[in-house]
Amino acid sequence: MCLNEPGSVVEKCWNKLPEHFSRIILDEFVVMPNHIHGIIQIVGARLIESNRRGVIHDAQGAINCAPTLGNMVRYFKGLTSH
Repeated sequence: MCLNEPGSVVEKCWNKLPEHFSRIILDEFVVMPNHIHGIIQIVGARLIESNRRGVIHDAQGAINCAPTLGNMVRYFKGLTSH
């Protein structure tokens, strides 16, 4: 598919995600006429659990700094909106 200007902006924003989230690897990505598909690998994340206050800790009790999918989607949507 030949990307129009908005499609090119979306592709550039996708490729910038690892600059903001250092613990991810981008895999396949395709721009469709009215949406996108993409695969993101989160590397180095440990198993986590949430306590009663919603704070996320790993098995050793440290707060986990791995990005969540929600963090990435929110950031991506913000970039592409501007």
